[in-house]
Amino acid sequence: SWAAAAGEDSGATAGAAAAARVRKSAGRMLGLKGRLGLLEDPARPFEYPPAPSEEEAAADRRTARDMSVDGLVLVQNRGGVLPLSGGDGDGTAPPALLVVGPACDSLALQTGPWSVHWQGAANDGELDGTTILGGIVDAGRWNVTHACGTDSMGRDCDGAGSIGVAVAAARHADTVVLCVGEESAVEKPNDLDAAGPALPAGQAELVRRVAAAVPEGAPVVLVFVGGRP
Repeated sequence: SWAAAAGEDSGATAGAAAAARVRKSAGRMLGLKGRLGLLEDPARPFEYPPAPSEEEAAADRRTARDMSVDGLVLVQNRGGVLPLSGGDGDGTAPPALLVVGPACDSLALQTGPWSVHWQGAANDGELDGTTILGGIVDAGRWNVTHACGTDSMGRDCDGAGSIGVAVAAARHADTVVLCVGEESAVEKPNDLDAAGPALPAGQAELVRRVAAAVPEGAPVVLVFVGGRP
């Protein structure tokens, strides 16, 4: 390590750095509690703020959208596949686009934890928004086919061999958008020590089989929706 190279005790240095980070983080948290008045009356009941006006709600939505965009990370764009080519409305048939995977049509997975509830939304009915699939369909530039593939735990969607259905659809696609991800959770339910960073086995199988089934030269865009804050 750099500490050992400098002739320092790496364990002691790491320990001091960790303690300094804890003090800094604790200072931020206590400062916020002080500004909110929680240090004077920590047990006071929470009072919900008044409902926002239409103008305020629209501004909040714009802010939420900007934050979501800032949270997107493009890991790789091999061959310049993105942005995807779509139909131009010139009368030619739009490209066949398969959208598949447990995260493509789930607002609950897409919004993650600390959204409606601590561990995320219980279901899509608690949320208002547009899924990945919905946004692609609304763009109107592709001939879109949707397949579930697996659920978020990697299990069959409907007991009818849903991975096989997705694989069959992939054989006829010009492009595949494959959306995988994690269950929304914080702390121990999604602790790396407990759950690990790997996809559920069924989702990993879905990725392998769909990627192997697409026509030669057809790109596969892999979208990972993280479930940890």
